[in-house]
Amino acid sequence: MNFRNISSRASLYIAFIIAGFGLIAITLTYYFSTFELNKQKTENLKSVLLQSGQTLEESILQSTRLSASIANNPLTIDLLQTASPSAKQLAVVDQNLISLNLGNIYSALYLIKPNGITIVSTDKTFTGQNYSFRPYFQKAISGEPYLDVNLGITSNKLGYYFSTPVANRDGKLIGVAVVKMAPEYFNSLLQKVQSNSMMDLIIADRFGVVVSSTKKARILSSLGKLKSTSLKTIADQQIYPGINVSALQYTVAQQMVDNNVSGINTTSIYDVEDNENELLAVLKINNAPFWIISEVSSDDIFEHSQEFGLIIVATVLLAVIGALICVPIVLSKMLSPIKVISRMATEIGGGNFNQINKIHTKDELGDLGNSIAIMATTLKNRYNDLENTASSQLVEVDQKNINIENSNIALTNLLEDLESSKNDLEKFKLAVENASDHIIITDPEGIVLFANSAVNKITGFTVDEILSKKAGVKDLWGGLMPKDFYNKLWQTVKIDKKTFSGEVTNHRKDGQKYTALASISPVLDQNGDVIYFVGIERDISHEKEVDRMKTDFISLASHQLRTPLSAMNWFSEMLLAGDAGALNPTQTEFVNNIALSNARMTDLVNSLLNISRIESGRIIVDPKPTNLTVLISEVITEIDINLKEKQQLVSVNIDPGLTKIKIDPKLIREVYKNLLTNANKYTPIGGKISITVSIKDKEILSQVSDNGLGIPKKDQSKIFERFYRAENIIKLETEGTGLGLYLAKSIVESSGGKIWFDSDTKTGTTFWFTLPLSGVKAKKGEVLINS
Repeated sequence: MNFRNISSRASLYIAFIIAGFGLIAITLTYYFSTFELNKQKTENLKSVLLQSGQTLEESILQSTRLSASIANNPLTIDLLQTASPSAKQLAVVDQNLISLNLGNIYSALYLIKPNGITIVSTDKTFTGQNYSFRPYFQKAISGEPYLDVNLGITSNKLGYYFSTPVANRDGKLIGVAVVKMAPEYFNSLLQKVQSNSMMDLIIADRFGVVVSSTKKARILSSLGKLKSTSLKTIADQQIYPGINVSALQYTVAQQMVDNNVSGINTTSIYDVEDNENELLAVLKINNAPFWIISEVSSDDIFEHSQEFGLIIVATVLLAVIGALICVPIVLSKMLSPIKVISRMATEIGGGNFNQINKIHTKDELGDLGNSIAIMATTLKNRYNDLENTASSQLVEVDQKNINIENSNIALTNLLEDLESSKNDLEKFKLAVENASDHIIITDPEGIVLFANSAVNKITGFTVDEILSKKAGVKDLWGGLMPKDFYNKLWQTVKIDKKTFSGEVTNHRKDGQKYTALASISPVLDQNGDVIYFVGIERDISHEKEVDRMKTDFISLASHQLRTPLSAMNWFSEMLLAGDAGALNPTQTEFVNNIALSNARMTDLVNSLLNISRIESGRIIVDPKPTNLTVLISEVITEIDINLKEKQQLVSVNIDPGLTKIKIDPKLIREVYKNLLTNANKYTPIGGKISITVSIKDKEILSQVSDNGLGIPKKDQSKIFERFYRAENIIKLETEGTGLGLYLAKSIVESSGGKIWFDSDTKTGTTFWFTLPLSGVKAKKGEVLINS
């Protein structure tokens, strides 16, 4: 290969460039793929742990309430304050305790007198036993409800003990009510989570001793080495009598338990038992002396990264070899016209201007040949045109003199227009001087020419302090918004010459921040040039604060409603399952109605919570590569029973060129679900519903159409408002919250898209919404939607 040749050198350079960038790609891909896989696995680990913790917390709360309910039962109080209860009285209380053990979740429910003797129990082996040495009894008899886990002296089995003090009507402590939950309940919950997530889980007590695990061999071992004080307490209180507690390899988790660390904490460890590196997450369960730990292998992350790296190495090597073979041939053919161009240039340099372009390629070299031929013709004619050019220049001088005279006339007219504008400006000043809104007039560069008296009331600055200064800068009342906001503002009013409106955060002279609704309009002369800007600003801080307080109230009220609703749902399911005995048809109908009403109330509460979270910015946006075809199919399957009931046909048409898009699947699922649910509800039997997803410019456009009732014109302007339902819809479907479309609009806009619709009461309704083709940006928050 001759390296003095341009094509040879270019081929070598291209090969080096491909190899260099290939090596960079290999390195970056390896590290970034490892990082992303590790990050994704950590987030999944946290999510599973958080859901497991919430499930355990609800079970603990339910058991605590059951213990308190027994303690406050009049039958319990009468029995414990009776010195010598009759056999009939004991039998009544015993039967009452048995009836409360719905689903046989609890291994024993029993009552203990102040001396520690069990007087009645659903487990008859407990009756007459003395449990005064147990911490759960000692704490409760001193007046405090208590939760603990012990190895039973009588049963020799682990149990979770929920104890509540019992007081008579005078407030005197007369005994303790205890609910003992068998470990199999928590074990089954962990096994269910493991089957869905392929993760190992552990529950540890207040000392770090494992009391439940997906690996049974770990039970009654400690996460790490126990402190001497912990060992002494376990022995003195006979918590795990006869058990030699051995330490596992989770030293980091043990330290978190010893230090009572709250929240979710993750770390990496080497698991000696499984001989692999693992990701570990630890979460303290709220209001309970328990920690839950989840673990998952991280070795497969590095294996995937190495396989991916080898594929890229092979691809880069093939690209380099291909470049070395193909590029010299291609470049030699492409650069051959250069020799022709060189000969043409030599002929022109010798005075031969009669050149014809012999290059017929339709590229830059062909264009260059044409340019050289044209240049030769131009040079040939140049000598003949000198005399004619001189004459034409004299004519141009005369024309310029005429143009100068016309410019003087135009300047005089402009000065007269400016004088007229000044008079109009003075009239405008008189009209707005006493307006309650802050109004200013500036020149085209934003320098303040006029401000009304309201500027002092809203900003704290006097009129004299802002005149001749640039409006809205940090030294006055502005400068707090992002740079993009101000760039868009100036683009709108100065370049596009349109009115700009929007909310803006400013500050008063004393530094206090406030929110304002601002409108800035350009004033144009007869030629369409900007001569002034008029800015109007209204302080809406109070309105924004009221709106925030309403959102906070809705969030707080909804949170408080979730707990009793969950309990009602649980007990309804138990009754329908026959856990409290068989129900007759009338009772079954009543309980079904209760469950249905409870489900509707739960949906309303969840909708209110989701809306308050989105409006307050607390919701997590977690974009992931998502297949919209699969997502839409899952939503259709979810409402399939409703579609079949109304015999409705759903057609789906998705652009085949659409690959996975990076969105938050949980949020966008809610949008599709709300739109499809509405289409199903308000389309008659046998109606048609269609879904179309296409690529338009830089956006994904989704369309949901139906041939249903449609939305009346008078209701269309309010259809996205909270709690609003169209008049014709209310008559057809009395049930509904009026929150679905508001929630859909909030999610779409927070994802960087927009939503709109077209509707007619004769032909039906079509909703459209867009999402950025580039994907949705991640956003940190506090909670997930529907959590």
